[in-house]
Amino acid sequence: MAGWTDDSARELKERAAAYDRQRTAGLVDDFVAHVRICSGLYPADEARRLLGALKNKRFFDLLGTAAEALIESGQDAPAIRKLLAQGLIEQGRLVAARDGLLRLEEDTRGDVVENAEARGLLGRVHKQLYVREPQADRGRRTRHITTAIEWYASAYVTDPDANYWHGINTVACLMRARRDGLDVTSPLDPAATAKAALKVVNAGASPGAWQLATAMEACVALGETNDALAWAHKYVASKDADAFELGSSLRQLKEVWQLTPSAEPGASLITLLEANLLQREGGRVQGTPADLQSMAKVADMLNLEGRFAGEEFTKIRFLAMAIARSNLVASVSNRFGDRVGSAFVVPGDRLHPSLSPSPVLVTNSHVLGGPAPIGKKAVPVTEAIIRFENIGPEQYFCKGQLLFTSPHSELDVSLVALCRDRQLDAITKLGDHEPLTWTAPPEEKDGRRVYVVGHADGGEIAVSLEGNKLLDYDARRLHYRSATAEGNSGSPVFDDTWELIGLHHGGSATMPRLDGGGVYEANEGFRLDAISTAYGAWRAAR
Repeated sequence: MAGWTDDSARELKERAAAYDRQRTAGLVDDFVAHVRICSGLYPADEARRLLGALKNKRFFDLLGTAAEALIESGQDAPAIRKLLAQGLIEQGRLVAARDGLLRLEEDTRGDVVENAEARGLLGRVHKQLYVREPQADRGRRTRHITTAIEWYASAYVTDPDANYWHGINTVACLMRARRDGLDVTSPLDPAATAKAALKVVNAGASPGAWQLATAMEACVALGETNDALAWAHKYVASKDADAFELGSSLRQLKEVWQLTPSAEPGASLITLLEANLLQREGGRVQGTPADLQSMAKVADMLNLEGRFAGEEFTKIRFLAMAIARSNLVASVSNRFGDRVGSAFVVPGDRLHPSLSPSPVLVTNSHVLGGPAPIGKKAVPVTEAIIRFENIGPEQYFCKGQLLFTSPHSELDVSLVALCRDRQLDAITKLGDHEPLTWTAPPEEKDGRRVYVVGHADGGEIAVSLEGNKLLDYDARRLHYRSATAEGNSGSPVFDDTWELIGLHHGGSATMPRLDGGGVYEANEGFRLDAISTAYGAWRAAR
């Protein structure tokens, strides 16, 4: 495309680094158009850097679009094909990734570096097939984990010093298979291989992110918890450890090593990595209610300040506050048990002085009790099932009185006074955390973030911390760029001090800007102070 220049490439990398998805997507479209009509091949090194920028911020769909255009144009350098395969793996398209990697492995047998990369990624494909199918036939799972071990080990033994990460993955897969009771063998001894990988990292003058992550894993394999945490501190401080790297390490610790935040070494390692992921654009933190509560408890450990000092202590306290806020967030289901959105509770008198201190449920009117837009149907209050997962799976109630509702086109809110019963008593006693109270959005918008907690896609409660930029607000509405999904309707919106500022409403790739200057990709919520004012005006007019 005429007009694609070095400045365009520079802007794509900058916009990706800033997690500006809308502008990045537009630049990828321009890049694809350019690649398709230009007469020569786009330079492989520059293409690799562009794709790497997309990978670092986890824009895997955009990475795939750009990489496929390059390959279609004839630019099929191994690095490009490898990045495409990584993007496919991250999107769960494991069979497509495997097929491409098998061809890449065959084509690169004369290039020891790229061939080792292809073998490692083939190992990862089969490792992911293994962990994502825990109920699959035992024979199939054994084949997947055996194949993963063979691919990793075949690359490791060719050059143990260079292919250290293949070695530690061999160890992880072997130990996981043995924990699962599978009869899997390998000429590599897990302890000896872990020690060898650790030796390689210790011998390096300035180890990079993946070397530091490998050392952390090696110490996990050897049962050396304190050393694992020491390496983890170096890892999160590395300038090379972006959202992709930290996210990959967390997945490895949870899915393969099966660490949890409820016991060491997971309590320290997972919490440290999750807390640092908050600082990376494109990071995401989520888990089951039990996992989130376990991470919150880490912040209250008596030895916390001894293990996490200074900036890390602050980050973990921040994560603990995020998780504590999830206590008062609920799922909303219809009478058939289908989740339709999220909700949260605030003390009534904190929402408006005319209300009692009893908790008031806040959600969207298109979710519960109010008028819904065309094509949607709100659940009647009398048929709703409200579940606070952090209380426990048995805690349900569907009793309440609709206090106030505003349509989808106005404030899209329903306020429900909950009837006193044992479930409500449990909600009011949830932990020792302060109740949710609202505040106005921060006066200074630049550089500020917002966070949404809810049941994305109708799943378990998630503290989703991705993007999170506060874009703009007016007297009623908030615009922000934060990772949300269908089930987030009715979720609370917090500022970057975890003060409640809004009610999530929806989002669009073509949201009209509040200043009237066109459109942008944004999510929209309604300010809690605007909701409070509207309720007061409605009550006064009755």
